Amino acid sequence: MKENTSEAAKRKRRSGKSAKPEEVVEYLTEVMRGDTSSSARLKAAELLGKKYGIFSERPTGLDIKPVVISGDNDLEDV
Repeated sequence: MKENTSEAAKRKRRSGKSAKPEEVVEYLTEVMRGDTSSSARLKAAELLGKKYGIFSERPTGLDIKPVVISGDNDLEDV
């Protein structure tokens, strides 16, 4: 007989002393997609968004462009 996914997850959470980061992300994802209150889903989405930097004002690597300094040989050696 196949075990209920949430039952397996509960047992897995109780088996260790502390949760691994992957477990936390899986749990928050489950809460966000689950049949819980809208405030619980919103909080889970907010925590996942913070983890992945979705709400960051700064670019997260997508807009990084190399800086090329060129010119004559008139540049001073420091």
